[in-house]
Amino acid sequence: MNRAAGSTARRIHHRTSLESRWQEWVSQPATGRSPVRPSHEAIARLAYALWEYRGRPIGDAEQDWYRAERELAGEPVRSDSEN
Repeated sequence: MNRAAGSTARRIHHRTSLESRWQEWVSQPATGRSPVRPSHEAIARLAYALWEYRGRPIGDAEQDWYRAERELAGEPVRSDSEN
């Protein structure tokens, strides 16, 4: 495998791994959660995962932060095509 193909394979594997972790995180049922606001650390971890999932774009950090807050609070979140 040439160097470029190896790099592409690693990026695809990394993205697939991030997608599965993100799906696990957001698919946890909201039932049983207290209405207490999620911790800063939990929001930061999910916002970072969302940012990585989106390909680490420059700028718009607030978009990932607010989405993480909404998801952890169990609020409905629009799909990526609507954000």
